[in-house]
Amino acid sequence: MKYETVRPNIKTGDVLAWSSDTFLGKLVRSMTESTYSHLGLAVILRDRVFVLEAVHPLVRLVPLSSLLPAYVVHMNSPLSQEAEDYAFSLVGTKHYSFIDAVKGMFTSKVDTEDFQCAELVKVILEKNGNKIASINTPSDVIRVLEKHDKTPIYME
Repeated sequence: MKYETVRPNIKTGDVLAWSSDTFLGKLVRSMTESTYSHLGLAVILRDRVFVLEAVHPLVRLVPLSSLLPAYVVHMNSPLSQEAEDYAFSLVGTKHYSFIDAVKGMFTSKVDTEDFQCAELVKVILEKNGNKIASINTPSDVIRVLEKHDKTPIYME
């Protein structure tokens, strides 16, 4: 679908996913046997849609329009004030962990001092009251959401 069509329905806390053709993106997709290689969360500020994401070097906010194409998974409820405050506290203060990204493909035990993309989304969704088991990769997150009848919508 066209981004302009989907954009009015995107809410803070919706999950965003990408299928990257970069070397790392292809590696993640290959290792996880998935379409998805990266995740973030939608954040609406002053009627603009931003992405909260863990990338090198720090957790950041960036306009979604600059990262298209992408997928959006609409969540049923917006982020709680606690979850939103926590999410904003991470911007520019928490580092991206390439080591956790690699470990996440092999084990459910990862360090949450720094974040990789799936960890970031998982922790914020859990702060919002979502029960999420051991999830360490973008595909893990999307699979759990799909089990709860949430379907990724492709935007370009």
